[in-house]
Amino acid sequence: MTKQLKTGIDKQVAEIRSRLQFGHVDSSHYETATRLFNLVEVLQRVQFSGECELFRYFPVASVAILESHFRANISLIVDQGSPYFERGLKLVGEKLKAVDVIPMIHNKAVTVGDLVAYSLPFSSLAHLVGAYDAILGSDLKKMAATAEDPYFARQNSEFRQPLIQDVSLVWRDLAMAFDARHILAHESASQYEVSFEGASAAVESVKSFTEVVDAILWATIWKEKPLTQYEMNVSAYERYKATRLALSNAIRVKRSELEDDSSKSRFRRLHLQWKKWSLEWCNFNADRFWGGSIRPMILADSLQESAKNRLKEIEDMTGY
Repeated sequence: MTKQLKTGIDKQVAEIRSRLQFGHVDSSHYETATRLFNLVEVLQRVQFSGECELFRYFPVASVAILESHFRANISLIVDQGSPYFERGLKLVGEKLKAVDVIPMIHNKAVTVGDLVAYSLPFSSLAHLVGAYDAILGSDLKKMAATAEDPYFARQNSEFRQPLIQDVSLVWRDLAMAFDARHILAHESASQYEVSFEGASAAVESVKSFTEVVDAILWATIWKEKPLTQYEMNVSAYERYKATRLALSNAIRVKRSELEDDSSKSRFRRLHLQWKKWSLEWCNFNADRFWGGSIRPMILADSLQESAKNRLKEIEDMTGY
């Protein structure tokens, strides 16, 4: 019999997100990279401590990071739309019932991608790879063998090469990390030992796996999304231009509705004052990153948000 969707999954997702640094699914890749970096650093510090008990922590922590990364990715992929949306629904089958799902979607507490992601099992490498195979519609292991660093690939760099030299080794170490995590999380296992090498293999296999999965996604599903800082700067400016055009049209319409020249003149003068103030404020906000490559994006995002708020003000004007 197919298991039904757990009740309260929206609350579960909210609680999980509340414990993230930025609190939303889009930050998952930063969260993964940061946590793995910290694990590697700590593992190096305890390598010669003589406290072998500490090594038991690393397979458990590594696989926990992998689970968060997996569920965030599945959510993002499914919410990308067709054909991933349909594949995700097919993957969970009858677990998602309309009577449970519709209220959560209506309240905007979770997305369909969240519901799919948190309905999938995660207790073995087979669960992980099987879900990716099904949703991507391709063999993940084969794609991993040729996946390249997305930054080098996007820029067609001379340093382009496969991220993983031995995919089978990563798969083997990851399967062993799952086994160790299951034992350590569910048993006292006083006779089960984890060496520094075993702890390191768990961390490194999770690191390699998450990096190669993200590389595959950047080369396929997210290939049109901005990745490099330059691309993000351009994308932010394009969003601002679109909002600014909508604002210009709204200004023109609203001004034409004014009946007398005095009101039109005052409207024009006040709007010019707003433009000057808005530009000055947005530059002030972006100047925190003066000299950095991120400043153009911060400025464009700030201008876009200001223009969006101004557009709403203009559209909400009444009395004319």
